[in-house]
Amino acid sequence: MTKIQQHLNVRELRQEWRLTDMNGGGRREGKGCILVSDSHSEGSILVSDSHSEGSILVSDSHSEGCILVSDSHSEGSILVSDSHSEGSILVSDSHSEGSILVSDSHSEGSILVSDSHSEGNILVSDSHSEGNILVSDSEGSILISDSHSEGSILVSDSHSEGSILVSDSDSEGSILVSDSHSEGSILVSDSHSEGSILVSDSHSEGSILVSDSHSEGSILVSDSDSEGSILVSDSHSEGSILVSDSHSEGSILVSDSHSEGNILVSDSEGSILVSDSERSILVSDSERSILVSDSDSEGSILVSDSHSEGCILVSDSHSEGNILVSDSEGSILVSDSERSILVSDSDSERSILVSDSDSEGCILFSDSHSEGYILVSDSHSEGNILVSDSEGSILVSDSERSMLVSDSERSILVSDSDSEGSILVSDSDRCILFSDSHSEGYILVSDSHSEGSILVSDSEGSILVSDSDSEGSILVSDSEGSILVSDSHSEGSILVSDSHSEGSILVSDSHSEESILVSDSHSEESILVSDSHSEGCILVSDSEGCILVSDSHSEGNILVSDSEGSILVSDSDSEGSILVSDSHSEGNILVSDSHSEGNILVSDSKGCILVSDSDSEGSILVSDSDSERSILVSDSEGCILFSDSHSEGSILVSDSEGSILVSDSERSMLVSDSERSILVSDSDSEGSILVSDSERSILVSDSHSEGSILVSDSHSEGYILVSDSHSEGNILVSDSEGSILVSDSERSMLVSDSERSILVSDSDSEGSILVSDSDRCILFSDSHSEGYILVSDSEGSILVSDSHSEGSILVSDSHSEGSILVSDSHSEESILVSDSHSEGCILVSDSEGCILVSDSHSEGNILVSDSEGSILVSDSERSILVSDSDSEGCILVSDSEGSILVSDSEGSILVSDSDSEGSILVSDSEGSILVSDSDSEGCILVSDSHSEGSILVSDSDGCILVSDSHSEGSILVSDSEGCILVSDSHSEGSILVTVAAREVSGHRVKLGQ
Repeated sequence: MTKIQQHLNVRELRQEWRLTDMNGGGRREGKGCILVSDSHSEGSILVSDSHSEGSILVSDSHSEGCILVSDSHSEGSILVSDSHSEGSILVSDSHSEGSILVSDSHSEGSILVSDSHSEGNILVSDSHSEGNILVSDSEGSILISDSHSEGSILVSDSHSEGSILVSDSDSEGSILVSDSHSEGSILVSDSHSEGSILVSDSHSEGSILVSDSHSEGSILVSDSDSEGSILVSDSHSEGSILVSDSHSEGSILVSDSHSEGNILVSDSEGSILVSDSERSILVSDSERSILVSDSDSEGSILVSDSHSEGCILVSDSHSEGNILVSDSEGSILVSDSERSILVSDSDSERSILVSDSDSEGCILFSDSHSEGYILVSDSHSEGNILVSDSEGSILVSDSERSMLVSDSERSILVSDSDSEGSILVSDSDRCILFSDSHSEGYILVSDSHSEGSILVSDSEGSILVSDSDSEGSILVSDSEGSILVSDSHSEGSILVSDSHSEGSILVSDSHSEESILVSDSHSEESILVSDSHSEGCILVSDSEGCILVSDSHSEGNILVSDSEGSILVSDSDSEGSILVSDSHSEGNILVSDSHSEGNILVSDSKGCILVSDSDSEGSILVSDSDSERSILVSDSEGCILFSDSHSEGSILVSDSEGSILVSDSERSMLVSDSERSILVSDSDSEGSILVSDSERSILVSDSHSEGSILVSDSHSEGYILVSDSHSEGNILVSDSEGSILVSDSERSMLVSDSERSILVSDSDSEGSILVSDSDRCILFSDSHSEGYILVSDSEGSILVSDSHSEGSILVSDSHSEGSILVSDSHSEESILVSDSHSEGCILVSDSEGCILVSDSHSEGNILVSDSEGSILVSDSERSILVSDSDSEGCILVSDSEGSILVSDSEGSILVSDSDSEGSILVSDSEGSILVSDSDSEGCILVSDSHSEGSILVSDSDGCILVSDSHSEGSILVSDSEGCILVSDSHSEGSILVTVAAREVSGHRVKLGQ
């Protein structure tokens, strides 16, 4: 007897079953209804076909260890239940074709697939896999434990006959599920809740009432006249559950609203959902709609596939670090509690709505019957970011910085009406309104139908930019130690004041036409045009629209001249000057460095911006010659590849066709429209904000940064050039047909929208975010808080990673073509991604659209590989392990032309959909579950091939086979042409129930292994 047997106190099932009839052991005929009943003797069996055509009910309602084979209302569905015996097996096909629930709670090392008094819920355990979840049964108890998690859940049936105790070692209260008070009724009691919950089947056809005597409302579980659909509703509580199988063949919807560690596995004609409170994975290749809601726990899950072909939206609105990934024909949603991104395929004709309106941090996904348009709104949660792309339009919302950007015929709408920091930006007929109506200290930008007039207002310590219909009248005010820029209807009158910070700068032009005074209020004497960061003085002169900036101590002066819309920036002593010219062409901008061989050439022809490096073919090179930071940006067939060969996180961001970059609350925000561009940037907590209209140029400088920022729109059609004169922190913003490029050596960002592909990156070492969309592929990485997310989608494949590390993720380029290097300075419980020569490093490489992430030594790191649509994810300390099929103990997830493959060689889940419609293979090589749907209609095979006491469930042509090949007392259930065989291969007597030609016969069958 193994240790598991000793722990579970396994005993053999030795019971002989006989079939009798209520009329004396014979049989009776009549409209296909057959009743075989021995209602009072121990081990009696009830076989009833009373309500549906060809359905069979085999029930033993009073004896211990009884078996229930029920087909109550659906055609061909089978329910095999051993609800009270120790070591029972439950096989349930409640209302759909091929849905199976299998439970073998006393087999040695077996897997428990259990439906704990609810239809469709499946608990899966692999008792041999290290780090996975263990579900064991000790004297009627079920223990669900994760060896690496702090808390386990105990489901016990040791206190009362037919009662189950569910207890979480880390939670304050346990739950008692009891079936000891009424026939067919279940009492669920929580020791810390005000009252118990009564689950009752009140004599209705397929309807179950779940009532909580002390709560405000009861829960209704109803199957009232609907075709196999189940509704679980709690009208007053925040954790109401909907379990629905609405008109789908064999699909199962599962919801767990309160448990913090349960695992739900559902197989619905090729769709598999694996979920616990910390991690949720949904892999679907089904044409059915799936809704999984856990609205009351901190890790609530919303999964919706509403009538679209394999399109699924997954959201987790509360759980810290949970990962939800959906691949819907190229559309992907990646969401956790702090950051959420939704990218949708605009070609989809389906309308999707996922709403959780009662819980805090509710999420609304709306595809309002338009072609692939998706609206994502999070009105309550703090810090959640939701992004929606509908034909170039993006919605980004969190509680502190909520923005809705819609690019429909070059109009922008930014709105967040529910949070205190709501922002409204409206662009209608080239009129912009940027308003925050609820809080003090946000930004108001108004363009009230005047030509280029802009009002930016932020009360109490923010920025006020006002252009009240006057020519060049600009007021920028930031109280309490910020910047004041005032141009009060005078020619070139500018006041810049920083009154509270050390080293603040006062720039005053008191109505003089040329003179500008720059004063440092903290130095002993004021210096005329002084730069506190340089050794020499700087003279800035404005004469008839031309600006001369001269550094008297440096070898070369700089001339910035604006003549007839052209800007010349020249360093007279250096060999190569820069010319930025708009020579009366239609918005064409030329930026040229005449001397350097590899400098940047920016050319705008016919409204497009071309950034070219003469040494490279068709790729973009953006280089900072003064620092050791060079960035390569390449656009090939609508995909953007960026890398940084030297810097520790310098990233370029480009946005084409009017897309928008918005980072989290601590990162900068960039909002731009191609014709009326608005740039709002907060690159650092102490950093500056840039706001620009296509017909106005605004200069805003922050005293805490070494270089000022110039935003210039030189009479072009909304093209913006932003540059920082200092080498260590240059910012470049370029807008070409709605594209935006932002580069900062410390916190640079790249936003690109090329044929609705989006690339967003913020590679700050403390919290970088990387989002890449290339041909509907998404790469999302956030390493700033616990539970970071790394998501990659290459050719339809998905990469999801949750590091749970305390450190941040650094992304750079290690001199290889297209390769990405991600590094984290922490080694314990964090992701270490470094050069391939260091110990425990992870190498990320992108070659021909494939992403490879490798971890060679570090314990508990994440191993990710994407090759030709396949995904490799590995996390040794967590329940999700995904790797390449050639490596040991990994899972391979591949989505190629709609097929999905998930493989784990050491006790996880293998899901394969190999080119057949709806076929699924779930396999665990060492004591897990094998589920196969190989080309047969509704045929499901569940097998545990290696563990002692594995379970085999096979459904072929309406037949269900449940077999435990190694455990003592396995059960075989077969339904073939109306016949049901229930057999226990090791018990003395098995049961054969046959319904053929309106006959019932009972046989003793002795089955071997």
